[in-house]
Amino acid sequence: MTTTPTDTQQQLRDRLAVAMAKEAGSKAFLKQGTEWEHARAVWEAHATAALNELRRAMATAIRAATCPGECDSKEYCEHGRFQPTVWDDNGQPVEVGISGPPERIAALIANALGKETS
Repeated sequence: MTTTPTDTQQQLRDRLAVAMAKEAGSKAFLKQGTEWEHARAVWEAHATAALNELRRAMATAIRAATCPGECDSKEYCEHGRFQPTVWDDNGQPVEVGISGPPERIAALIANALGKETS
C-alpha cells in the first residue's frame, strides 16, 4: 500500500536526510548545483527507508507493550481488544484514547518527531 506523504512527513524526511548526510561527512546538502541532485536523492531515499523502519519498529513495540499475546488473531487484537490510539486533525495529535491499530500511533509519533520544538 503506497500513500502520499504529508507535509510533516516530508519535512521529517528532509531533516533526517540532511542530518544523515552531515553525520557521514557528505556535502550533498551544503553544495548547490545539479551535480549534487543525485547525492541528495540518495540521502532522501535512505531517510525514507529509515523512517519506514522506525514506524514499523514503534508499532511493534506499542503492540508488544499493550498486547500480552492472548488474542486469537491479529484482527481480533486490533479490533476486539482495547488498544492505545491517537486521534489526529490533519496530522496533529488532538486526543489520546484506547482503541485502534498501533500503526496509526507510530505514524503520528513519527510525524510529531518532525516538528520543531522550542
